[in-house]
Amino acid sequence: KYIQQEEIAVDGVGPKGELDDFFTQVKAVQGGIRSIEQCTEDIKAKHSEALLNTDQEQSTVISQELDKLMNSVVEKSGEVKAGLKMIEESTKKLEADDPSGKPAEVR
Repeated sequence: KYIQQEEIAVDGVGPKGELDDFFTQVKAVQGGIRSIEQCTEDIKAKHSEALLNTDQEQSTVISQELDKLMNSVVEKSGEVKAGLKMIEESTKKLEADDPSGKPAEVR
């Protein structure tokens, strides 16, 4: 979540902490993307496992695991999308608040 920090200008770039908040948001989005990539690799492995499996009981277990992984990807995708939207909105707000565009340009 976006947390407003102390409002002190730094080299005309904007409030202190604004860039820290931005980079925190970016790191959160990057973490979400890495999580999606890991789940995708896990899904790939489970699909391979399912193709080699002949036991019905094990197939059911693999199917349930795949469902969990897919749900995780959907959830993380939503979080990443929301994070990107938040970054976009805060950048637009910066552009509107400072017509010189310096803070938004730094982003």
